[in-house]
Amino acid sequence: MNTTAYFDITSLLAFLKKSPTVTGLERVQVDTLLAQEAKHDLADSSACIVFGPDFKWRSVPIKDFCQVFRQSDLADKSWQAKLSAFAGKVADSDPVVLASGDVVYFLRASWNTGGYFESLRDLRRGGVRCIFYMHATIPLKFPEYFTSDAETVFSYWIYNIAVVADAVICNSQATRKDFLALTGFSRPTYVVDLNIGPRFALADEKNACSNVLADHGLSLGNYVLMVGTIEPRKNHAAIASIWNRLGNRFGDSCPKLVIVGRIGWKAKGICKHIEMMNSSGRIVHLEAIRDCELAQLYRHCFFTVYASRYEGWG
Repeated sequence: MNTTAYFDITSLLAFLKKSPTVTGLERVQVDTLLAQEAKHDLADSSACIVFGPDFKWRSVPIKDFCQVFRQSDLADKSWQAKLSAFAGKVADSDPVVLASGDVVYFLRASWNTGGYFESLRDLRRGGVRCIFYMHATIPLKFPEYFTSDAETVFSYWIYNIAVVADAVICNSQATRKDFLALTGFSRPTYVVDLNIGPRFALADEKNACSNVLADHGLSLGNYVLMVGTIEPRKNHAAIASIWNRLGNRFGDSCPKLVIVGRIGWKAKGICKHIEMMNSSGRIVHLEAIRDCELAQLYRHCFFTVYASRYEGWG
């Protein structure tokens, strides 16, 4: 019996409608789909799937999604229209009927999608297997790093997973331990290396890409790179304070600090602190960086720094 592996992109499409620049969880999801597309022997046995407001599932070939997503690299202002057209085409397609033995992989959370878990319960009763990827449980372990409603929303999501999941794939032993302690999940859990590389690591920095170093007064090896959404957990405030002290001590011989990341939740105070610590102008903040530009920044930095207080590896 032929079975199909579906990859849920419901929440990913919603995210991309707001921003073509993927980070964190979205990057893992996109890179997984691109890797799956490259496996030609699996092309006929896997697809993307979307849960609609009419509580129906609709399928689209992985290659079709990947083809549309790649156009986000072109810095073309019409890309959002192309994405909307793609999403509309998916919404107008006929619903797909999943068969017993089919598998649906969920690589990112769909937080507030009405009827989502009720539908998954129906699918499981029909013999469809649901596999979830767990990046972290931080909103429950450290709710102080998030907005006031994040703990409630995440609790709803993770405890529903504990009900409907046939198995949970974790990104580390630390995440697996946290997940089991919080939920008491009794079905299989695995720690799996997805064996995918981030697209920026493979990007050609000379391909349709501006010279991001020259654009921001950077040169080879004269800056330290910090990549991550600006929010309390990532600890940008501490690094900014350190850079202020280093700048006062070493002057022009101190390398610049380049912070790459969008402004996230609870970030207003952090941004103000970074501004106060940047009297010497040695801190540079960049947003909406394309992969070819991120490739430049990684390849030519002095070193990278990551000071997060907690991540999916502990």
